[in-house]
Amino acid sequence: MPDGPRHCYSVALRRNLRPASLGAIVLQLRELPQPALLVADYVNPNIAERLADERIEFMDAAGNAYLNQPGLFVWVKGQKPAWEYGLARSDAVSPLEKSDGFKPSSLYVIFALLCKPGLESAPYREIAASSNVALGSVNWAMRELRERGYLYQKGRNRRQLIRKSDLRDRWVASFIDKLRPKLRLGRFTMLKPTDEWWRSLTADEFDIVWSGEIAAWKMTGYLRPERATLYADNLPRGFLNRHRLARSDDGEIQISRRFWGFVSGTTDRAIAPPLLVYADLVASGESRNLETAKLIHERYLSESESGQ
Repeated sequence: MPDGPRHCYSVALRRNLRPASLGAIVLQLRELPQPALLVADYVNPNIAERLADERIEFMDAAGNAYLNQPGLFVWVKGQKPAWEYGLARSDAVSPLEKSDGFKPSSLYVIFALLCKPGLESAPYREIAASSNVALGSVNWAMRELRERGYLYQKGRNRRQLIRKSDLRDRWVASFIDKLRPKLRLGRFTMLKPTDEWWRSLTADEFDIVWSGEIAAWKMTGYLRPERATLYADNLPRGFLNRHRLARSDDGEIQISRRFWGFVSGTTDRAIAPPLLVYADLVASGESRNLETAKLIHERYLSESESGQ
């Protein structure tokens, strides 16, 4: 073969790519030493187009690829995965990690542990209260964390969460893919919106908390919100009536069920925990939100992940 330029990549392995998790993947790839390469079991044509638009290089086990470096350009999409030709899916993805991730109940526990440093050493009943789960779910989650190398047992009663950055990335991807759709109580639109409609929304008297774009705007002042994400224990009828909100499948306001049992770490109690704000921004997959998510991470999450 003739000599040519050589390119060394940082590689991230992923399987079961879904549109909902693309934002998390894009952000994670951009945080790796560049150039970075996504290696997957299968990248369908729509996801391939979105990755290429974001200039995320990839290749998969079916032969699809996007490589774009000086002296190197490869663009292949539409190749079918091996399991469509009769090969078992488990065989087709054997080179990659086969774990399907944490149980949904464990994700609630992990969220509390990531948001409250030191909680892993607390009694299981306290962890259960902070996670809004049953005691048995805490037992299962802690076992999962130990088996996956995220929890270090120091003696009989002392525990330490480790590899927090990696755990955070896995939690965000799993939250977007598994939990976020199930938590949604509804989408709504304002019947008479204004140019800066988000400034008129009030949360305090309705016991709701902001996440996503409005929370990011309040936390950084960097983002002009286009959509609102908020969490409540139940659908806040008073809030809906006050702001004249009507149900809409593509509405700009999403209300989801609050799932944690502790006070947010932000100075404003009407703002969700920074990790959730970060995850909701990443879930959109939009470049402007990914940039703001990076700011949230730098200002609010990096310190909590130190000493891993």
